[in-house]
Amino acid sequence: VAQAENLAALDADLAAKREFLSVTRKRQALGLSTPLDTLRAAVALANLEPERRNAAQNLRDAGARLNLAMGREPLTPLTVTGEQAVELDPLPARVPAAAVAARSDLRQIELLQSILRKNRGAQKAQHRPYLSADASYGYVTSEFDQLFDTGHDFWSASVTLTVPLFDGLSTRGKVTETEASIRRTGIEYRDALRQAELELESTLGELAAARETLLAASLNEQAAAEALAQTQQRYGLGKADYLSVLDAQTQHRLARQNGIAARSQVLGLTATVKRLLGHDPREALGAVLDALPAADAAASGR
Repeated sequence: VAQAENLAALDADLAAKREFLSVTRKRQALGLSTPLDTLRAAVALANLEPERRNAAQNLRDAGARLNLAMGREPLTPLTVTGEQAVELDPLPARVPAAAVAARSDLRQIELLQSILRKNRGAQKAQHRPYLSADASYGYVTSEFDQLFDTGHDFWSASVTLTVPLFDGLSTRGKVTETEASIRRTGIEYRDALRQAELELESTLGELAAARETLLAASLNEQAAAEALAQTQQRYGLGKADYLSVLDAQTQHRLARQNGIAARSQVLGLTATVKRLLGHDPREALGAVLDALPAADAAASGR
């Protein structure tokens, strides 16, 4: 998305420089500017063409990497449609630990702990006394026509009590090993949870700072666009020189690039926050944040 926006910005700059070159030529014809000014305008336009080609190549490379990430052929056509909205929902001052625990990697560790506990129970059960019962009923005869005659049926039943006495400490060793695995997994879970909480808090701070940067970049871009429009208008009236226009164009282009970079950073950090909370990055940020109290209440009720 950022590469597509950068390419669109360069296309707009090219159109502006072509128009500026046309105005400069008209001013030269009227004797209001020198041939050097016209040459500089033509050089500025020519210098922007290679940069535009590089931006187009960067967009193709980004599309190829995205195709590879989705398991498709690198050259499969992609289209950037619409504009991805920047979500500016208020960020929470504190995120419940239960919401962080909903992450798939932490849930995986929890499930592993549950499996180990069940294995421990099964291992202990193997060394405990247990009863087994067996019963049977049927007919015994050498002639088929005597099959249902009296005296040919039989039944049997048995109950067996098994008391394990000694298995070479095999069961005890397995249980001890499993308990050690449970403790190790518990330590890993707590460490992963703390790391996840720290990562989330850090990302939320970065997102808040990135939003402020985006706001400043948007204001700077608006101011630079207004300054460029006024300078070009004054240049057309002969009240500004070429260097003033060139400086205004440079400032506007820099402000636009900063705005694209700031917007891309906010979009990326917003998606990261959703992922760290165990949600799909495509979900709305407002819905993700609204689910935090419910996750905390569900964890408290368990």
